[in-house]
Amino acid sequence: MPPIDRRNQLRQLWTDGNAATRRDEPPAQLVRQTRQDGDCRLRREVCDQIVRERPQLARSEYRRGVAAMKVGDYATALAAFKYGYAVSARPGFLFNIAQCYRNLGRYREAAAVLESYRPYAPAERGAAIDALLCQLEKLARQQPAR
Repeated sequence: MPPIDRRNQLRQLWTDGNAATRRDEPPAQLVRQTRQDGDCRLRREVCDQIVRERPQLARSEYRRGVAAMKVGDYATALAAFKYGYAVSARPGFLFNIAQCYRNLGRYREAAAVLESYRPYAPAERGAAIDALLCQLEKLARQQPAR
């Protein structure tokens, strides 16, 4: 069986403009495969490419999440925001993730995520965040346990 050209796979995944929607073989899988193949130089190139493309991927996932929220598809928005947060670790994604959980009726998860967002929230939004957190905790208490 001929070896798979990892460099071309990476180029296809990350430079064709559809990187946010192409998840048939995620970068982590490529890194694992290069590790198994023992190609350290290629693994370093794969990791470098992922790091360079993270901001662009995070932005595209944010846009996808916002578009899904506008049409009321909160499950898709949640997946997009979670993926964007996993790629970039920007705390702004946490607020959007909490909003998706809230709109899906998953109040406990929403409160937990919002609590982790609170230290990163701008000072002028602190009171609004606290009020929303109180509301979510109240709704979570009224919700039957799963």
